[in-house]
Amino acid sequence: MVSDSEITHLVKTSLENDEHLREIIVNIPRHSKVEGCIGEIIFVNANGIAENNERKYFELAVKYLRYDRKRIESAIYSTVIEFNMYNRVLPSLQMFLSENGLINELYFIPKQYECIVSNIENVIIMENLKYTGYKLHDKKKNMNMCHIKMVIQKYAKLHAVSFAFRKQKPELFQELTKVLVEKDTMKHAVIYCTEMRESTLNNLDTALKIFKENGDEGLHHLLRTAVPKHPCDVLWDILNTEEMKTALCHGDSWNNNYLFKYKKDDCTKPIGVKIIDWQLSGIRSPVCDLSYFLYSCGSQEELEKFDEILEFYYETFSSFLLKLGNNPQDLFTFADLKGHWKSYGLYGVISCLNSLKVQLSDQVPIASNCGDGSERIAIFDLPVSDMSLFYSRLKSVVSHYFSVIN
Repeated sequence: MVSDSEITHLVKTSLENDEHLREIIVNIPRHSKVEGCIGEIIFVNANGIAENNERKYFELAVKYLRYDRKRIESAIYSTVIEFNMYNRVLPSLQMFLSENGLINELYFIPKQYECIVSNIENVIIMENLKYTGYKLHDKKKNMNMCHIKMVIQKYAKLHAVSFAFRKQKPELFQELTKVLVEKDTMKHAVIYCTEMRESTLNNLDTALKIFKENGDEGLHHLLRTAVPKHPCDVLWDILNTEEMKTALCHGDSWNNNYLFKYKKDDCTKPIGVKIIDWQLSGIRSPVCDLSYFLYSCGSQEELEKFDEILEFYYETFSSFLLKLGNNPQDLFTFADLKGHWKSYGLYGVISCLNSLKVQLSDQVPIASNCGDGSERIAIFDLPVSDMSLFYSRLKSVVSHYFSVIN
């Protein structure tokens, strides 16, 4: 566990460099350290005197991972990916947008103060979103259409700007995303992370079993046919499909990676969203983000409006591309989008086997540090408190996927 003195030093250094503060005071409240999936998250508050001699105040979240021989390689890959996203890729996209007269279009990404990566540790210091009015959506409840459309809109803009950036600056795009390709966390995890492979297989077996127990022989057969081998090997095949029409994807599209802001106490209509945790980012089909998100966060009610959601996504995507000076018909058509769902939608189905288990469990997912060649992340195969709800959500996902591809 990282010490208070280490955190204090990191925060002071960050605010000195980024905000040009002096006489910095850092306070780490009791019980402010939280064990995350692959490291610690420490919430701190700090203040210091700015260049205009006024004291500025900050509420910060510090994500900290110290490497050692017990840290699984997939976890280390993920921190390198997130470091590159916050330190290079996302700032470059924002600069590209500014060059095209589009300001604050990536406002859904949290403000980041410092990224530190070395041979022994990885540190990311960012704004504590809870102090600016953002909060998590109840993970056990499906998101309504207001939430769904808000997230879909942000993904559409992220995907569109990556298409435009690659079209207009292909060499720079390739250089910026080189690390995302070479250290693709998901590709590594689906093959080498023992716990992910075990959990995903167990969750597939649970899905097949629950369909059979409830008399859904048709869904049982369809899912078994679509995933005839280990589900992680199917994910590997999807991730390694040669595809020219790809985008920069967030990659971790489950409930707890979105924080929403509301007007007063009306939690049905968000007025803002922040997308967090960019460790699984990669260059993939946009449908990898979309299917993972919709299948993890939507219920049958939302999935019945699939055509409306897809049209809303593409309208946002295409209009944003036009603002950036590109013709969407040359880069990614609506027909391409629908075709991609048939080719890559299974990524979302398999991913939600894990995410639904986590979302519908009362337990908190925690990573385990295992050495001696054993790589385990005990975060997916959690007990579900309401199996009838799990069955209902799962049935709507599988039914929807096969209705689309057939």
